[in-house]
Amino acid sequence: MGLSPTSTNAMMMMMMMMMMMMNKPNQHRGNFNEKRILE
Repeated sequence: MGLSPTSTNAMMMMMMMMMMMMNKPNQHRGNFNEKRILE
């Protein structure tokens, strides 16, 4: 790739942030669905 360690670390941080932002609503929806099924 030829990327410096600092740039690769920055890319990893960006990917982690994107995953966290995308996963939060999905997890909440899953929890609500589970509660509805239990009820």
